Amino acid sequence: SLYNIKVSFEYDNTQAGDDTTRDITFARATVLVVDDIDVNRSLVKEQFSDSDLIFLEAENGLQAVEKAKKHHPDLVLMDIRMPLMNGIEANDHIKQDATTKDIPVVGLTASILTSASDAELHDRFDLLVHKPINKAAISQAFAQFLPLARPAENRVFTSTDSTKKQTATLSTGHLNAMI
Repeated sequence: SLYNIKVSFEYDNTQAGDDTTRDITFARATVLVVDDIDVNRSLVKEQFSDSDLIFLEAENGLQAVEKAKKHHPDLVLMDIRMPLMNGIEANDHIKQDATTKDIPVVGLTASILTSASDAELHDRFDLLVHKPINKAAISQAFAQFLPLARPAENRVFTSTDSTKKQTATLSTGHLNAMI
């Protein structure tokens, strides 16, 4: 008979260009992409068009806060420099609201930051990614917060917290195949 066993492991995301990102398959989840430049939002959506991810869009921080409250996405990918309300202010609003405070927010920055300002942004956002971005970097950022599916192996990986710990449910058949 088969038994389910929970296994915890560390997810190493230090190699942004590494080939392991091609194996990442996301389970169905909703991502709010916030950027004042339409092409940037479209690029993210296009890179994941073959996935089960659902994308919502916002052009500025005000829209991001409204859409986060209305749709409660699984993740917000937010540019920092935007008109009306920047990403830092929008993140602060999202994190201060009881209904949205648990939504992970990944900040995107094109700025060359001093170590002090970089540290401040790292403290405010769940994760900070520097532009230019590519699919590998975004996949690894998403993988820290979104559920992963590996259909070829019938495993579902679910993020347990922002410290990159993952929990997997494997059948004993999978474990025997690995031994």
